[in-house]
Amino acid sequence: MKPPAKVRRRTLLLAALGATAVAVPLTVIESRADDAADPRKATLTVLDGHADSVAFSPDGKTLAAGLSGARGTGSTLRLWDVAEGTATTPWADHVEDLTKVAFSPDGLTLVTGSADLTESPVRLWDLLTRTVDATLEAPRRHGFTSVAFGRVGYIMATGSADNIVRVWDYVTGTVTATLTGHTGAVTTVAFSPDGDTLATGSEDRTVRLWDSSTLDLVPIDTLTGHTDKVTTVAFSPDGRTLASGGLDRTVRLWQNR
Repeated sequence: MKPPAKVRRRTLLLAALGATAVAVPLTVIESRADDAADPRKATLTVLDGHADSVAFSPDGKTLAAGLSGARGTGSTLRLWDVAEGTATTPWADHVEDLTKVAFSPDGLTLVTGSADLTESPVRLWDLLTRTVDATLEAPRRHGFTSVAFGRVGYIMATGSADNIVRVWDYVTGTVTATLTGHTGAVTTVAFSPDGDTLATGSEDRTVRLWDSSTLDLVPIDTLTGHTDKVTTVAFSPDGRTLASGGLDRTVRLWQNR
């Protein structure tokens, strides 16, 4: 009989909207490090640089990684066949560190975000031809800090250091809405599974919720409670819960009304 997986416990600080935060145990299941035959564990090697961002394609067959610290150009994007564990040849056309990779819902487009401020730092790649379909022009003197695809249509959101959330038609590469209100850099963006809500987090310590179906310039709600910069947001699969993490060393769970 196969030995059980090792288990470790961590404490997750949960704060429901309008409720007092409580500490509860979070159980994380790990593969046994000494079991080389365990199919749940694989190592995909990066020969140059390190992975700053990873994303699975919607069908789960491809893993993309954006690299930082790689030497030279044309070496910052890697894709792997998950089943085989084999990497594609390096993709060209990036000159700086990649900070974000994400697949479109149909799996045909890959978006990459770069630290390059002298050229368009966000590129939309056609995965069949490995060519750039469109580039998004960065705000002057500011890069894009985060990017996320919408769940329906050709919609994409970006956050940037100028405190603005931009919503794009990623086929035409044009801005369809400019959402303002954050008083610090927008560090993270995420769409709900049904595509109706856009969540944004900021260095201003708040999370804002926007109606992405109407793109109203006034947020649905502003969530406060973090005591330091918000660095990440994510929706649960059913869309009823939003998680936010920050430099205050907490992860907070909010009811998505």
